[in-house]
Formats: sequence, structure tokens, C-alpha cells
Amino acid sequence: PFGAGSAEGEAFSDEIRDLGELLNRLTSVTWEKAKLDFICSRAVDRAAATGIGIAYFYWDKSVGSKSKESPFLGDIRAECLDAMYVGFGNPNELDVQKQPYIVVSGRADLDSLITEARKNGLPEDEIKRLNEDEPEQDKYSGAEHSNRENRKVTVYTHFWKENGNVYFAKSTQSVMLKNPAKMNLTQYPFAIFNWEERMDCIYGNDEVSSIIPNQRAINGLLAMDLM
Repeated sequence: PFGAGSAEGEAFSDEIRDLGELLNRLTSVTWEKAKLDFICSRAVDRAAATGIGIAYFYWDKSVGSKSKESPFLGDIRAECLDAMYVGFGNPNELDVQKQPYIVVSGRADLDSLITEARKNGLPEDEIKRLNEDEPEQDKYSGAEHSNRENRKVTVYTHFWKENGNVYFAKSTQSVMLKNPAKMNLTQYPFAIFNWEERMDCIYGNDEVSSIIPNQRAINGLLAMDLM
């Protein structure tokens, strides 16, 4: 919009450069606060073992406080998810943003879920239906031990898209903890990394599975040599 070499053009260029530097600093600070170096490293490690690394991004309202310098409460945070607890609506679709839905399961303390349910305005008769998991219902290897100390419940967080917007809901096996709500996002808050791309499978190929048969053969030969 400004002539080359004009004072207006130079001022505009300086403004764009300053804005770019500001955004770079903001990105760097956000990267450090969200510990994304650690998240990326863990995602790569898990991809090597399972074929896929999954990072989930969310807004954490417990971080910081409102002020004149920072009118927004919270900040971006991330965590690396175990592929065992992430279900994709169409595993044959490699693009995570084209998934019809994504379900993330996890375990939470029953008392904290009751508190959350009351904050969400659930009726008391629904809250009374919240019960700790039966040990045989949970495939987690330490469930029978964790349930003895803390009453645990399996929680499912559902993500899907409607009219280009992302929605989510939260539930247990029997109770809807959080009714469907719009997230004001157009993209799923997930990023995935495959150790090796696998045709028509979002979970990919890992580094470990291919060496298991060889290792078993080596162990068998060593066992025979010791006999």
C-alpha cells in the first residue's frame, strides 16, 4: 500500500518486523511454559514403542490470575496421551482433523468427579449414580490396587465436529458429567506423530514389534545353550 523507499513504507516495514519479533517471543515463552520439548520427546518415545505419539492441548484456567497486564485467566498446556486410551472414530483415516470423533479415556478420583458434577449442575439423583469402577471392568494393570486406596472411576471425554466447530462432552459409563459444549475451535486440539506411517491406519508402525520374534529366538537359543 506504500511506495517502495517511502517513509510510510519504511515505517510499515518496521511495524511488521516488530510485530513478528513479538509473536516469536510469545511463541517461545508459550513453548517453554507448556514444556513442549518434553512433550515432543515423550511422544517420539511412545511412537517408537506403540507406533503413534499423541499430544493433547488444552486451556488450563488454574494458571495465573487476571490483571491489567494479563486480562485472560489461564494458559495453554499440553500432555502426551497413551495410545491405548485414545479411540479414533475412523482408524483408517490418517488425518486426525478428518476424524468423525475422538474419545479419550482416563481414570479420576470419585470424590473429585462428584464435586465437578455439582459444579456442572447435575441433579443429585444423577450424582448418586456415580460409582467406583469394578476391578474387572478396568483393564489397567494396577486398578485393583489403586481402588483400595482411592475410589476410581473411568471417565470418557468425547470430541467431535459439527458445522466446522469442535464440540466435547464428558461422561462415565453411566452418567453424563458434562453436556455437549462448543469449544470455539475449528481444529481438534490433538497432534499426532507416527514412528513409521502405516497404510490405512492412523496408529502407524512401531520400532519394537518387528524385533520381538528375533529376540524370542535369541532367548530360546540362549536357554538351550544353558541346559
